[in-house]
Amino acid sequence: AGDALADLPDSYELDQNYPNPFNPETTIGFSLPEAGPVRLTVFDLLGRRVAVLADGWFEAGRHALPFDARHLAGGAYLYRLRTPERTLTRTMILMK
Repeated sequence: AGDALADLPDSYELDQNYPNPFNPETTIGFSLPEAGPVRLTVFDLLGRRVAVLADGWFEAGRHALPFDARHLAGGAYLYRLRTPERTLTRTMILMK
């Protein structure tokens, strides 16, 4: 059972979405070295929040969440992973 800890990530990571560019669906992955509250939000380039993909407690480990952007205009978007310890942001491209 001691091997389970070896599989846990040792840092907070926000993966590049896949596929990117995408239309209209993509997946956003992230890693947590410990359990805790997570908020994963998508913003347009003007800073307006367009989606909240996660807002709650996640266990330590790797996670992947789908994002369906068919209601959004094509263009660049920012997605932000916020935990009490880290805030990480990346860019993704929606092709329409």
